[in-house]
Amino acid sequence: DRKLHRDIRLLPVVCALGTPLAHADSLATLPGALADRLHAIPVVNLDHLDSDSQEQLGAARARVAGLIDSGSPDDALADAWGELGALYHVQYVNRLAQLCFDNALVLAPDRFRWRYYAAYHAHKLGQLDKAVIHYQAARKLRPDYLAINARLAEVWLDLNETDRAGAAYREVVAAKGLEAAAHYGLGQIALLERRHADAIQHFETALEFQPDANRIHYSLAQALRASGKRELAKKQLALRGDRLPVIRDPQIESLQALRQGAHLHFIHGMRSQRKQDFTAARDAFALGLERDPDNLIARISHARTLYLPGDSAGADAALVGVLEKDPSRSLAWYLRGVLAEAGGDADAANRYYTTALKH
Repeated sequence: DRKLHRDIRLLPVVCALGTPLAHADSLATLPGALADRLHAIPVVNLDHLDSDSQEQLGAARARVAGLIDSGSPDDALADAWGELGALYHVQYVNRLAQLCFDNALVLAPDRFRWRYYAAYHAHKLGQLDKAVIHYQAARKLRPDYLAINARLAEVWLDLNETDRAGAAYREVVAAKGLEAAAHYGLGQIALLERRHADAIQHFETALEFQPDANRIHYSLAQALRASGKRELAKKQLALRGDRLPVIRDPQIESLQALRQGAHLHFIHGMRSQRKQDFTAARDAFALGLERDPDNLIARISHARTLYLPGDSAGADAALVGVLEKDPSRSLAWYLRGVLAEAGGDADAANRYYTTALKH
């Protein structure tokens, strides 16, 4: 935020899409039709960022400017604002990220992704009341997306609203990928309420689900010491660390992946694929995966770019690699079924489709 109040000048890069970055000035001085509805976004000095990050931000700004100049509909413009906000968020340009998310929600208030990102952004900045409002709005849009409950529980616990936090944690205590965080949160509440036996049980269960979340050992030690089990508490203290339980949250995982510098390549890959330039799409996804090798969604897209020009074997190998890391990826199983069916192996196709339905 300090950067925002320093000299405002053009970024010293040219965006990768071939549009001069000076074009992005229309974001700093919005045309009249939008100026009454949206925040202007000044250009700030980002010399502290690496060249890839600067290039990503320059390209995203230029895309928003191009859509503004072409009179694009609100939905398309909202997505462009949201993407720019996400990039500012991962680079800690917090004020501009907030303004971009606000713009996206003015244009598309029911777009789940931007509502959720706005909530997470406010949460990380400690704007807890604002985070609750956005999280609750996001939950109305996607009540099936249970990670929101875990996020809301965290905020309510920070606000000392333990009844609400406990209820939210209990809603996800059996949800895959959320168990450890839920038990840890319930343990914290039990510890605050001096229900030490309950706290011990929750902390031990959380460790069963995520043994590497070594921050739990400290809380467990507190509960054990309060229960008079000092020797056991000392053993737990010796194991303490800084890793909190991880919430399985694909939306936020995608957001954090933008920091890897791979996002721009994935955007190019998708655009090339839509233009049916499959060689360019394949190469773009390959470059992105060099920087973000654990992005399984991008690996599935890469498999498609291999299959479409005729490399069925390469596509299948890529999908196998995805499923080795996460056997629950239903789209990967489905695409393996498509490949098997196209190759005349109906039995294998049946197995793959059945597995996709299972997940």
